[in-house]
Order: sequence, then structure tokens, then C-alpha cells
Amino acid sequence: MDIIGAWSRRLAERIVPHEVDFAADVGHAYAAGGERRRNLFSSGRPSEAGGFAPGAGIGELPAILDGLRAITDVLASGLIGNALAVYALIQSRRAAPSSGSLGQDEEQLLDRALTALIEQLKGHGYGEEKAEERAYQVLEAIFDPGNSTENIRELLSALAATAPALPPPRRRPSPGTMLPPWLWFYLIAYLLVGMPGLIHDWIRQADAYATLMANSPTGVARNAGILLSVATIAQIFPALVLLAGILSVLQPRLNGRRAERRHALVPSKNPVIQEIAAFVAQHDPSITVTFSEHGDRLARIYSYGWTKARIAVFRPLTILWRSDHEAAEAVLLHEIAHRRQGDHLIVGLTSPFAWMIRVWGPVFLAVAFVPITLYAASGAPAGPELTAQLLVHSTVPLRVLILPVTALWLAELSADRLAIRLRGAEALKRALTWQRREAPAGVVRRASGLLTHPRPACAAP
Repeated sequence: MDIIGAWSRRLAERIVPHEVDFAADVGHAYAAGGERRRNLFSSGRPSEAGGFAPGAGIGELPAILDGLRAITDVLASGLIGNALAVYALIQSRRAAPSSGSLGQDEEQLLDRALTALIEQLKGHGYGEEKAEERAYQVLEAIFDPGNSTENIRELLSALAATAPALPPPRRRPSPGTMLPPWLWFYLIAYLLVGMPGLIHDWIRQADAYATLMANSPTGVARNAGILLSVATIAQIFPALVLLAGILSVLQPRLNGRRAERRHALVPSKNPVIQEIAAFVAQHDPSITVTFSEHGDRLARIYSYGWTKARIAVFRPLTILWRSDHEAAEAVLLHEIAHRRQGDHLIVGLTSPFAWMIRVWGPVFLAVAFVPITLYAASGAPAGPELTAQLLVHSTVPLRVLILPVTALWLAELSADRLAIRLRGAEALKRALTWQRREAPAGVVRRASGLLTHPRPACAAP
């Protein structure tokens, strides 16, 4: 314990100097294991009266010690005997990853140690860049030329005698990370409240149409009746939207199969897909990854059963993964957030709900606005009456779309919040900018996309 306490102070002085005062005590508590170690990783309980809100953070030293414990066996298996060369290689890796003077086996051991340490730190809440920075700093501190081989061996032996490293905790979003599941609120509220009102509107409209046609000449009544009957499609569209949402929820596996057929999604053993799948599994093991060679998007979540989900990775994301790793991770975290909110059951890839929202505008123009406008403009009988009906119909888009579009926007913004929290706003902005540059969309596609996704400028904080 004294050895770990002394090394804890040394690590704190070099890496986290603001934690140096109690560094030795932290080392002793970590080495003791059990409740004392667990308490080091406790971020606090709900606020108590008369005190400051807890949860301000556990400090970095416990996570650093835990990461070091996770790689003790790797470090002890072949790197101690050549500490000076290991130190030189660690420093050179920052500027030139392939440089170094160690043998191939030692370099592989160092790579294993770095990877494991980075993953352990990420499990404790570090971002990718900070975890990598801290991993290099920790190994530089261990293999510093001022430390003898015996000093390093004593530390690793003392750590190996303690309890194993904690499993990397699955980070749950804090209450401020994600918004409520607005899509589900919309479906349930509309089913309970909106549908009765919609049925009442249908009955009222049917009475108005019957009165109009009863008081018009036979030919006029027939023409007006046809136009108004077709225009009624616009009135029943909310029910169709609701039905599409319900069908999306009731047949998740069928939706998944349709998505895979339409986008040629298949499992892949390509190394980049395996790396992406490993990253996704760290945040949600219930999600698997499929791949498509199509180049029209980056990634999209979709359901494949009540408790299963898959992320469709498209070829452009594999390019972004290599060119801007952090931006690609932000894209994946956005999709993972949709899974956590349950959005994928309603608006996943090939969702009929999202499709119905996007086509509503053209449907309204085709069946209501254009026919009635042309009929009224032609000076035909009953034109004034139909113009009045057109004014009624013209309010339908706003009344119909405002709630589902708002729910869709909130779902997207909530998913953005998780990506921003874990990878930063700049990473998400870079992903959006990259997508607009590499896969520009036409005017019509951008306009219809606004019904399901807010503009990137709106999404960014």
C-alpha cells in the first residue's frame, strides 16, 4: 500500500497536480479495494438540504489508477526490462506512430497497453482525445528514465496484488442529457385526444358537403362532390400519419427486413466496420452494425425486433471514420441516442411514419389546393362555396404538421445533445459540414427533410 500511495502522489504531481494533496490517501483507498475503492468512484447522491449539490466529479486519479491496474499484466509481461527504449518510443509515438526502436513483440505489447488504458479511461467518462492524452502521460510517468526497473516492478507487483480493475461503467445519460420521448407523447396524446376531435371534424365536414351538394344543381353537385371527396384525403391525413406510427411500432422486425432489402444492408467483417461495431457495443451492446455500399447518407438506426436495434453504416461514414474519427463517433452517438429514446421504433430507417410526414405537402397540393383553386378560378358554378372550403383546407397543413414535426425536431435535438455531451459540439458540426459537402442534397430533398430534421444551424448549440 505504501508503494501505491507513493506512486499515486508521483502520478498526481506529474499529471493532475490539483489532486496531489490527498493523492497518497487515494492510492491507499484504491489498493484496499472493497468499499473504500468503490467510494472513490461514487459521484454523489441527490442534493441534500443545507449543502452544495453533489456529483461535481470524482477527480482523475482514481480512474488513472484503475486504468493502470487494468494493464498491469501487459506491462509486466515484457516491457519492464527495456524501460528507456519504451519511454523513447512512447514519446515518439505522439509525432510519428510508426517510429521506435523496440522489437516487434514489444511494440505490440505497448500498443495493447495503450489501447486497453484508453478504453478503460473512456469507460470512466473521458473523451477520446483526453483519454489518449492521459494514457500517454501515465505510461511516460511509469517509464520515465528517473525510475529504476526495480521501482517499476515493485509498483506493478503491488497493483497486481490488489483487486482487479473495475469493469468500465456503462455511462447513462444524465437527466440534462436527453429530452423526454416526445414522439411517444405525440402518438399517445393524439390517439387519446386528437382522434376523437378528428372524427368530429369528419362528421361536420360531411354535413357541410351534403348541404352544399343538396343546394346545387345536379351537374354542379356532382363536380363539387368529386372535388370535395378527393380533398377529404387531406382531412384524413392525420389519421394516416398516426396509423403509420402505430404500424412502425407493431412490426419492428418487418421494418428491419424492409430496410435491409432496400438499402442492401449486410453484416461485414471489414476492419473498419468491426471498429465501428466495437465502439457502438461499448455504449449499447444491444445494437449491432450492418453495412451498405450506398453513398447517400452516413448512418441510421432501425429496429429489428422489440428489444433489438441495428445501425446501418453507409460507405461515407467509413471514410469519415478514418479522416475525422471524433466526428464519426458523434454521428454514431446521435443514432445510439435515438435507440435510448425508443425513437427507432417510430422513425427508424424506412419508417412509414417519417415518410408520411414528408409526403404530406405534395399530397395536400395534389388533392386539395390545386384542384379546388383551378375549379374556382375557372368561374364554374359553386366556385365561391368551394373557395370557402379551400380556405378551410388551407389551415390543415399547419394544424396537422405542427405537433408531429415539433416532436420529430425535439427527438433529433435530444439525440444531438448526447453526441455533443460525449464528443463536443465541434465534432458534430464537422460531421454535418462533411455530409453537406460530400453528399449535397437537392432543393426538394432539403425542403422535405426539414419536416423530419431541423436545419443543422438549428441543431448546433
